[in-house]
Amino acid sequence: MKILQTIAGMSAKSGGPSTCTLDMMNGLYDIHACTDLLTMKCANPEEHNLGEESPWLHEVENDCNLKSATIIQYTIKGRFM
Repeated sequence: MKILQTIAGMSAKSGGPSTCTLDMMNGLYDIHACTDLLTMKCANPEEHNLGEESPWLHEVENDCNLKSATIIQYTIKGRFM
């Protein structure tokens, strides 16, 4: 099974959802689940996403016009095909 999790932001400023997602992704990765997380880069260049060095984290540009087409392109071009 392949898992693609999406979340708008993984910044520490995002609070609970980002830290819970980080814990979940680390747990899935530790049991060798085929899992990836797709999120937006932080708008502020001084901030960074939690887990930014993780092999399961994939960032797209922070764009208010982000459409589900970006997710579809990732699944086609990425390892989810």
